[in-house]
Formats: sequence, structure tokens, C-alpha cells
Amino acid sequence: MKREQGNELRQNSPSESPEGLFQLPAYYPLTKKFKSELRQLNPAKTIDSVIKETRSALMETLFEYIDNQAQQGIEQVSKGNIAAEAYEKTKKLKYKEDPVLLRGKRVLEKLNQTRRRQATYLAAFQKARTEILDRRDLELSLEDLERYAHMEDIPSQVHDLYQEVLSANVTESASANELLVKTETTEIDKKLFVAINPTEPIPFNDQEDDDEIEVGGGKVNLTCPISRLIMKNPVKNKKCGHTYDKASLANYNSTDCPECGATIQKSELVEDTLMKIRIACYERDQKLRELYKTKVDEDIDRL
Repeated sequence: MKREQGNELRQNSPSESPEGLFQLPAYYPLTKKFKSELRQLNPAKTIDSVIKETRSALMETLFEYIDNQAQQGIEQVSKGNIAAEAYEKTKKLKYKEDPVLLRGKRVLEKLNQTRRRQATYLAAFQKARTEILDRRDLELSLEDLERYAHMEDIPSQVHDLYQEVLSANVTESASANELLVKTETTEIDKKLFVAINPTEPIPFNDQEDDDEIEVGGGKVNLTCPISRLIMKNPVKNKKCGHTYDKASLANYNSTDCPECGATIQKSELVEDTLMKIRIACYERDQKLRELYKTKVDEDIDRL
């Protein structure tokens, strides 16, 4: 008798019950609380801030290294230990041959790679979150249990949906990332090159470099075309590529570029980061040359 009752219980257990009886849902809708938390979640804020701060700190460290190298080089030239021509020639290759700069560039490229990956993950997260929050599912209850247990068109669960979107995003961004990597690497090289060679045209095959204005001897002009003085706060006209000092431009009684006649619009003006680096490093070199010239003259006077 007991054996028969045991057989009957096993036959009516949830795993072997008739269709629909105690069947687990095929899909679990999200609760209101979970949706509220998901809506407020912003996973990118902290890591993006950390990456930006790290990149900025590393670039500053590389610039400080370049400053120290410039000081040593100019001192050696001033003392006659190195020929000026040899020093200038070495400077032009330093951005791509100096081991310290090369290590720094590799770290910057890794940080940029991390940022790109994060952007891909974030885009997938935001797309998946939007789709999930747009769903109008009723919360799971005993009354709706059977409906969720027998759904024909089953939506993807949160994790599965995220993986689907992420996979699609990775495929779409693969070719775009290749171009972005090249652009970012070139941008780092530009900053390092102009920090070492403030008045030299950038020797890369880059269309943006065609906008740099050269004067006699193939040097880049650091003066404002309006005031004819060394710029302090350079801004670039995106329409024509020419750069002006912001203060001089504010007092300029025309809307035409003094170099080519293109229209100057406030909305088309952006900070010229490379020119700003050039000017700061040019002034650095001038001060160092004057400092060591004075020291050499004093040493000669003592003889």
C-alpha cells in the first residue's frame, strides 16, 4: 500500500506533472525595483574618469621628461660638447626612437584600447537596457504563472540580450577601431614631436599638417597673423586651418581670415592644442638657451 502511494506521489511530482501543472516559467519579467535600479545604473562614469586622469598624468610625465632632455641637450650644445646640427638632427627622431617615450606611448595606446573596449561594452549595455526598460511585462504572480510558463515568443533574458547586442557591436566596430587606433597613435606622435621640435613642421603624412604655416627655413610660424606677436592662447579656424591668438581675434575688426580671406565664425573656432604645446616648448628652449649662454659667458669672464 505504501509502495503504491509512493509511486502515485512520484507520478504527480512537478518534474513529471501533467502539462501546465507547477511548470516553471519560461521567462521571468523584471520587478519594478530592479527596473528602477537598472535605470539609474551608470557603469561608465568611474572608469572613464580614471582612464582620462591616467592618460593626462602620463602625458604630463612624458612632457616633463622631454623638458629635462631639452635642458641637458641645450646645456651640452652651449658648452660645445655637442654640435648644434647633430643635436637638432637627433631631436627630429627622438619621438620615435627614445626608449622612455616608446614605453610611454605603449602605455597610452593600452589605455586608449581600454577606453575603446569600454565604449563598446557601454554601448551594448545602454542598448540592452533601453530594450529591457521598454518592455511592458506584468510582474510575475500566481495569476500570471501559467501565462509565463507557456509563452511562445520568449524574450531574451537580461544577460542573454546583453551578450547578443555586445556581439553585434564588436563586429560593427572592428573596422572603425582600426582607423581610430591609427588616428590616436598619430595624435600621440604629433604631441611628442612638437614638444621636442617646437618650430619644425610635423613630418607625418597627415592632411591636417598641410595647414601649418611655414616661414623661411621650413619653420612653423608661431606668431599671430593679426598681431604679428607670439601667440599665448591659440585658436584654430576649422574652415581654413589657420590659427590666431584669442585676445588678438577679440580686437580684430573683420570677419575674414587675414591669411586667406575665409570667414571667421565663433562656432568654427577650437583650441589649437598642438600650437599651444609648440609655443610653450619654444619659450622653454629660448629660456634655456639664454640661461646657458649667460652661464658660458660668465665662465669665459672668469678665465
